[in-house]
Amino acid sequence: LSSYYAHKFFREHGESQYPYGFEPHFVMGLINEEQIDSRTIFIKVEVTITNAYGQEYDTVAEGTVSGTDDFAAVTGFYVS
Repeated sequence: LSSYYAHKFFREHGESQYPYGFEPHFVMGLINEEQIDSRTIFIKVEVTITNAYGQEYDTVAEGTVSGTDDFAAVTGFYVS
């Protein structure tokens, strides 16, 4: 599992949980990214979430992405 695809699956999972807007800031807001093994990456990143009324708030999201570049699942997804 590459970092690029881990970010992609993390973003898609966040968008499924927050359909009005979920924007992880991987460039300037990456707090921690740890390669646990060849198929697992832990990510902790600053995000902007938008609600149904268009209001945005900044917070932190974290989770573990496990799988391959073709398919991965996010577990332990938590937004503070």
